[in-house]
Amino acid sequence: MRQTNPFITLGWAVTGRMPGGQPTNDAPVTREQALIAHTRGNAFMLFRENALGAIQPGMLADLVVLDRDYLTVPAGEIFLIRPVATLVGGRLVFGALD
Repeated sequence: MRQTNPFITLGWAVTGRMPGGQPTNDAPVTREQALIAHTRGNAFMLFRENALGAIQPGMLADLVVLDRDYLTVPAGEIFLIRPVATLVGGRLVFGALD
């Protein structure tokens, strides 16, 4: 199964452009709005909003460590963000942590 890179869609939502620069979206959103759509929005679509999509007591919280800060990199670099490590259920399932 092919998986979608969320930083491609986050970058598209924030910049209104595809990774190559082609304009595709006349109404870009803020980084926070795009992140909420990818987290809380997806939890809602899965009917799991009471368990997923936010960091708060009683909710499941997997974690992805990134190679750069999504909130501060230049918008055009959001497409280039890569995961360094992923934790699911408190266990490392991808990458390494120092």
